[in-house]
Amino acid sequence: MNVLFVCMGNICRSPMAEAMLRDDLAKLNLSDQVTVDSAGTSSSQEGNGAHEGTITKLVEHQIPTDGLISRPVSYLDFINSDLIIAMDDINVERLEKAAPASKKEKIVNFLSIVPGKETESVPDPWITGDFDETYNLISLGMPYWIDYIKAQLK
Repeated sequence: MNVLFVCMGNICRSPMAEAMLRDDLAKLNLSDQVTVDSAGTSSSQEGNGAHEGTITKLVEHQIPTDGLISRPVSYLDFINSDLIIAMDDINVERLEKAAPASKKEKIVNFLSIVPGKETESVPDPWITGDFDETYNLISLGMPYWIDYIKAQLK
């Protein structure tokens, strides 16, 4: 299974989610069954590492930060990904506009799986400056995504 997290610049939310899911899957011995990546709907940060705030939160929680380099979403991402998880509605809309019609069903909002948060988005800490909020919301949603992924692997 191939999972892709997407935010605007691919330096804050989506690489944080990528690293967190990879870490959780490794602890569950599922890394060999699931590929996790992240990308941005903008190419403005292409080639840059994750934001210092993202790295700080991940290190604080002892989550590896290797390989978190920004890249834009590509056409092949729509073809090769089984699940494309956008961190907010703006990026869901951008992805749906860029996706081939037959691949749009793969695109979902990160919090859409969390009871009581289905219509909410993970705020961009590039704007809010609140990397704690970002980490906490991703932590809240991750167990639901892990359960979803495990169900797909059966």
